[in-house]
Amino acid sequence: MNAELEHVRGVWERTKNDSPIYRLLLSDVDIISASIDIHVSYLSTATIGDTLDISAVADRVGKSMAFTTVKISRVVDNEVGPLVSKGSHTKFLPVSKENRESNKS
Repeated sequence: MNAELEHVRGVWERTKNDSPIYRLLLSDVDIISASIDIHVSYLSTATIGDTLDISAVADRVGKSMAFTTVKISRVVDNEVGPLVSKGSHTKFLPVSKENRESNKS
């Protein structure tokens, strides 16, 4: 394994347990990947005490790329209200030759 990958794995191991969101969403993930593109648009504001609705979608997950979108809206009168922010994330998912071949069978 090259030095760069070892460094990234070390950072991941030190970081993942310090983040509640990483523990919640990524506890069983042992894949090192790379973010290719991240966009966030802030369209409105949210304040402490606001209830938010978060909608996240994996638009497409292929063999080596994943495309996701997220929308965050304020909840007003128990209905999804004004859009606060929206974002997209494109992720490269490295897959070993062995894993690609085992998925063919």
